[in-house]
Amino acid sequence: FAQVKIAGTCFAALRMSVKTLQRTRSCDEVDDKVVLVAKQKSLDAISMTPEQIALNFGLVGFSCTAAQATVHWTQTTMVRQQLAAMHGAEPSFVAALKSIFSGEGMRGLYRGFSA
Repeated sequence: FAQVKIAGTCFAALRMSVKTLQRTRSCDEVDDKVVLVAKQKSLDAISMTPEQIALNFGLVGFSCTAAQATVHWTQTTMVRQQLAAMHGAEPSFVAALKSIFSGEGMRGLYRGFSA
């Protein structure tokens, strides 16, 4: 009776292995389709006209500049806070911001932006 039970268990394990293999094969087929779609999309990107490429570069440059312009003043203020802390003073963010703006104006907040 024990041999029959072991044989049944082995058969069930074999059946599960076959099902797993079938699933794996279908996943590989799906992966191949995904790779083909990705290759086609990359070929579509290559077939852009020079005007489209120039427009993309221009938009990327503008968006990076706009993003940096929105955060540069906060980075300047944080660096000034760190420098003040090295000399023993620990101003709050708002106090450091007011100090820069009152002493140097808007140019002080954006100092180093063009670098």
